[in-house]
Amino acid sequence: MCEAYKNNLLYPRYLFFTISWYSEGWWRDGVEQYGCTQEQMEQVLEHTLTIVFLPSARYLDPSLTTDTKTNLTIGEYLRRESEEYVNRAPLNISKVDDLSSDCYDGMYAFTYALNSTINDLNTNMTLNDMANNYVDNVTGPFRIESFSYENSVVMETMFKNLERTNFRGVSGDVHFDSNGIRAVTQFIVLQYRKNQSTGDLESVVVGRISPDLTFTFEPGETEDTVWPSMFSIFKKFSSLTISVL
Repeated sequence: MCEAYKNNLLYPRYLFFTISWYSEGWWRDGVEQYGCTQEQMEQVLEHTLTIVFLPSARYLDPSLTTDTKTNLTIGEYLRRESEEYVNRAPLNISKVDDLSSDCYDGMYAFTYALNSTINDLNTNMTLNDMANNYVDNVTGPFRIESFSYENSVVMETMFKNLERTNFRGVSGDVHFDSNGIRAVTQFIVLQYRKNQSTGDLESVVVGRISPDLTFTFEPGETEDTVWPSMFSIFKKFSSLTISVL
C-alpha cells in the first residue's frame, strides 16, 4: 500500500482488492517503517474492495432465528458474543472476530456429525466390525475412543453424516460437500470508506455475490456510491488497472 502511494497509484485511476482476513486497522500497524504515514496509507485504501469468503453473523439479518437447539437469533448471538469479549478485556481482546460465528456453527455441525457417526456404529454391526479392523487388540465392539486417522471406515461415515448436515446457524445456512467443505451460498463485498461523522476509515457492506457470480448491490448502494468519479475515468482512459494487495 505504501509503495502504491509513492507511485501515485491512487483512486480513481487505480482500484485495489484486499484480503478479507486482515485484522482491524491493519494499515496503521508499523506503517512508519515503510516510509508512509497513516493518512497516506488511507488515501490508497479508501474505495478499496474486499470479498468475505466465509459466512459471518455480522452480515446477516439479526432477527433470523437459528435451527440449532439453542434457538438463538443472530442478534442474540452477537449480543452474547460482545459481552464475552468485554468480560475478557484484561486479555486485550478488543474486537469480536468476524469468523467466530462460522467457528460456532462449525463446532455444532461437527458435534452433530460425530453423534450420528457414533449412532451408526452402534446400530450397524457390519459397519462396526469394519471399523474394528483398524484397531489393535480388539476386545469388543468398536468404540469411537479407538478412532485413529487411519480408520477410513469411520472417516467416510463421518463425511457422509457431515454432508447430510443442513441447518441455519448463526453464520447463515450450513451444509457441506462430500469432502467436508462448507458450501458458501454467497460472498460479501466490503468497501473501505471514510466515516462522514468521525473521519475514520471503516469497512461497509456494499454488495453480495451469489454462487452463479451475480453481483447485487446492498439497499442504498449504487455504482455511483461505490465508485464515485469512476465512470468519468472510463471516458478518459482506455483501461482501468485493478490489483490485489
